[in-house]
Amino acid sequence: MRARIAGVLAAFVGGLGGAAQSRVNGALAGHLHDGIAAALLSNTTALVLVATAMAVTPSARAGLRLAVQRLRQGTLRGWELLGGACGALYVASQGISAGVLGLAVFTVAVVAGQTGGGLAVDRAGIAPGGRRAVTRARALGAAVTVAAVAIAVSGRLSAGTSLALAVLPLAAGVALAVQGAVNGRVRQAAGAVMPAVFINAVVGTAALVLAFGVASLIHGLPDGYLPGRPWFYLGGAIGVGFTAIGVAVVRHIGVLLLGLAVIAGQLTGALALDLLAPGPAGAPGLTGYLGVGLTLAAVFVVVARDRT
Repeated sequence: MRARIAGVLAAFVGGLGGAAQSRVNGALAGHLHDGIAAALLSNTTALVLVATAMAVTPSARAGLRLAVQRLRQGTLRGWELLGGACGALYVASQGISAGVLGLAVFTVAVVAGQTGGGLAVDRAGIAPGGRRAVTRARALGAAVTVAAVAIAVSGRLSAGTSLALAVLPLAAGVALAVQGAVNGRVRQAAGAVMPAVFINAVVGTAALVLAFGVASLIHGLPDGYLPGRPWFYLGGAIGVGFTAIGVAVVRHIGVLLLGLAVIAGQLTGALALDLLAPGPAGAPGLTGYLGVGLTLAAVFVVVARDRT
């Protein structure tokens, strides 16, 4: 139980970092006039940081060699290395559909996919912690989380959006659940966290290079500029920590609880950032506080009542 609570708290802290990363990358995208370009720059920064850490850490290099060996032996399968591509799908869907749907609908669709996907992935036993049944507590926690996010963003819902396009962020949410599971399997195969984070960064960066190339062919190169302040480029470093936490704790708490704790941290972090430094949407309202409270309650229900 202690490991589970520690894992949930770590995932919550990761979610706080995720909120900061979203604010930083969003600001960078505003200067570049391209969300995929901002994500590619952030991911490339993360890859450079992790590659540097790998170069000076013999145990991490040994873990990477072990993962490659197990890939050749077939105990680690090729599709289990695609966690980074799942993250890239989320970024691409954000660039394709968030502007049309509105950020509120996009967020609800992603969270619905992530929580539903988390239930399914845990039930299938894809994560290294084994199968986890769909209990009442887990189903209730997932449903309350989706409702909480919907309430938190209800003031920003826009009418007349093309809801059919919400299938894309819904699929991206499922992909995020799969990402958490397969990254955990890579960590298990490598025997260490850093090689799994490195593989995630390599695959994610490659996928974003492909997405950026396709987008540039269709829409042309971004017409923005690189900002001069260093904090615009902190998204990659934050992402490394965020990914490492998920890789480390998923085997203890499962994909669903990992997703719920991260979502709770993201909502809490976003609320705090909006209070300290309001963005374009202004200061948070009552629905924002209610959404955070319900999400924290959902996490508590799963931790306290579920024993899978």
